[in-house]
Amino acid sequence: MTGFQLKLIAILTMAIDHIGYGLVYYVGLADPDKMVLYTLCRGVGRLAFPIFCFLLVEGFVHTKNLARYMGRMALFALATEPFFDFFCTGTWFSMEGQNVLFTLLFGLLALASYNKKDWPFLLRLMGVAGAMALAHFAGSDYGFYGVLVIFLFYLCRDLGWGGKGLVAAANLYQNWAALGVLLTGFYNGQRGREIKYFFYVFYPAHLLVIGLLSQYWFS
Repeated sequence: MTGFQLKLIAILTMAIDHIGYGLVYYVGLADPDKMVLYTLCRGVGRLAFPIFCFLLVEGFVHTKNLARYMGRMALFALATEPFFDFFCTGTWFSMEGQNVLFTLLFGLLALASYNKKDWPFLLRLMGVAGAMALAHFAGSDYGFYGVLVIFLFYLCRDLGWGGKGLVAAANLYQNWAALGVLLTGFYNGQRGREIKYFFYVFYPAHLLVIGLLSQYWFS
């Protein structure tokens, strides 16, 4: 599979997850039999995050300008936050949690720190730990665990299926997330069709649409 195909799978499963969280859950409250569908949506949704982590690592390895990459991630993380808050809480500002782009940004920070070859090894590890702590205390989606998954993908990048197995094992408690890890093993090293900004636009847009539908039907 190309990077484009993996990204489409991640986007689709993410959207299914959010539809489950923002819409199907409330249907299930009225009709408990529908809770099975909610559980299925959330399970399918667990595939998305490890695929995004894998693609982030690939982007980190191949980017020609890390500062620009991180700046773009930070910009869209900040721009997305009001839509994420509205989706989660029905308000445009909340400190209850931060969107997943912040987690990806902290993951890039961890990788950048680890790759400071002129730093002592212990200091490089402290940089990784610091990025995990930032994700935890900021309350970003998946928290320190999310940054850890990104870091593991990077460490296991050249280990083939054995490396995928190690990362999958770290994702077992996230229901179907291990399957998302294994899907990245079919990556053929080709970027495929370029949709660089599509995800950055789709992510807040679909949160807004689902949030509005939830407010209209269930508030």
